[in-house]
Amino acid sequence: MIRHIAVFRFKKGTTDNQVAGVDQGLAELPRLIPEIKAYEFGRSLRFVEGTWDYAVAADFDDEGAFKIYDSHPDHVRVVETVIKPLVIDKARIQINLG
Repeated sequence: MIRHIAVFRFKKGTTDNQVAGVDQGLAELPRLIPEIKAYEFGRSLRFVEGTWDYAVAADFDDEGAFKIYDSHPDHVRVVETVIKPLVIDKARIQINLG
């Protein structure tokens, strides 16, 4: 099992409505991309200093399934049209859950 984690820092002035648009865009992906086994996302609760603004965690059976998701037209559309315009910095990692 592979877990993909992405975290974002939003541009100053990003509104709650814009973040709600990110939520909406991401919420539709599990229905459109069957390779997604588990999918969670949300805004930081900011319990500690230095946190990022938003995170996505997604589980896949294997690297091939992750690559299908990563290049899937619906995922690319959400990233390019909804997320990317709001983001000043991002980090991504994939880990093996064993």
